[in-house]
Amino acid sequence: MLIGMERAVTGTGSSATGFARLNLYNADGTNGAPLFAFNIGQPWDWTTVSTGNMNPAAGIYSDERLARVWTINNGEISLADVSQRNQPPRRVTNTNFSATTLDFCSIWAAGSTDVSFADTNHLVLRRAGVDQRCDSADDRLVLVRASQRADEPGVQAPAMAGPYTLWPLFGKRSRANLVGWAIWEQSGAIRVWRPDLSAPTANISSELPAGTSPVLFSTRSLGSAGASYLAAQSGNVMATRVWRLDTDAVVAGAMNAAVELTVPALVDMVQADVGGVLLRGGGRWFRIDDNLNTVVQLDTTAMGTVRFTVPADEGVYVVGQTPDGAQSVYLINRSTAQATYLFGVAGGGGDSIATVIPQRGRVLVRVFNSTRQNGLLTILDSGGRVIQEFSDVTTSLALSNPSFDYGTVLNADRVLLSFNVAGRNAGGSVLQILDGRTGSTMPLGVLPMTVRDVDLVSTLGARTGNRILRARKTNTAAGTVAEDGFFFDPTIPNSLRRLTNNINF
Repeated sequence: MLIGMERAVTGTGSSATGFARLNLYNADGTNGAPLFAFNIGQPWDWTTVSTGNMNPAAGIYSDERLARVWTINNGEISLADVSQRNQPPRRVTNTNFSATTLDFCSIWAAGSTDVSFADTNHLVLRRAGVDQRCDSADDRLVLVRASQRADEPGVQAPAMAGPYTLWPLFGKRSRANLVGWAIWEQSGAIRVWRPDLSAPTANISSELPAGTSPVLFSTRSLGSAGASYLAAQSGNVMATRVWRLDTDAVVAGAMNAAVELTVPALVDMVQADVGGVLLRGGGRWFRIDDNLNTVVQLDTTAMGTVRFTVPADEGVYVVGQTPDGAQSVYLINRSTAQATYLFGVAGGGGDSIATVIPQRGRVLVRVFNSTRQNGLLTILDSGGRVIQEFSDVTTSLALSNPSFDYGTVLNADRVLLSFNVAGRNAGGSVLQILDGRTGSTMPLGVLPMTVRDVDLVSTLGARTGNRILRARKTNTAAGTVAEDGFFFDPTIPNSLRRLTNNINF
């Protein structure tokens, strides 16, 4: 079965009133039935939990299916088993969030200690502190387990150094399984805690945060057994500290399971992967060599200001912009760490490189023109040779494969494309599925409206199931956004079906 979201909101700003509703559908998009209804003027949020099979030896996660839906409804936390169509939601904990004050903020993080069982899921919820403001220094986090009874309280996370100083850690080889949480605590200690927050297992460092807005975050090198990295940053005062982690060993309490690396600059982001993690330090770029545990500076002068990066099996695609507005795509080779120019657009004409999607031996680059609200999709090989082009493309969304291979970067061979052949305001947008390996396309259907670059929001659904496409329409005069759900099967031609009816055409 699939989950579709139906939402209708009226009003503007903080005075908005309305409802949100979750509907449950069969796997073919039929027989939608209400699952939850929310008053959006009260604390509410939702997220889904999938189950699947993790093969640590092969590094393959497969057979993913939607299994549970968490909801925060009027301050109460519930869990629904969506594998049973008529299964009523159950209350999970007696922890409540106030409906009259700004108490609940959002669902912050989630993870299952065994992805083959949905009820090993752990959910971390963010709530406002005494100041009743979300995303401030006194925010608190509460952990709730799917296996909890309705009379059990949630677990209060340790007092943190800042609102974003807790991060989930996943297994070294069992990559889909949650093994613990890294927390930068208010005391200055950076420690790894068990998934249930019952006790810490390892001390990483002790560093009182300086300045404002400390952040702790984690990333990992790609590959079935690549290293994980933990980075701590405190505003722009203290240079980021980076540790290489063996997550399985750290959680087990092994000594020397974390090694601090010397980073020669303030690093504002851990990005992508190039035979090791790529770091951006202001205007300079560095790579961590996984084999030597060293940090090496890269020569990226020709790229100009880097707008975004995308990891791939062959390295990292980097989109840069020069002072005259020209934008270019470069490939930093995984083995040599050398940058090669592939593709570019001139500045001043309204063109912008909107999307880069790596495929096996190819890369898809979508250029979007802000004036025409239209674009061009170009397929290149890894050397920059043009293989194929598609005109009038407004959106491109990569669709994950049925099996996720942690030994590779690419896990999305199919791409959803929207076309506005007759222009922005004429007819509906045509949807097609593109096979990036072969360049062949399959008709999916026609939306009842034309969509802009930002109007196709995302696709929901497990990898082995069908999908729900979220499409929205903005009423500029009223300042409102309406959203509809559309069912589709990426393997079946003309399978697009409208599920909800919030948008009037």
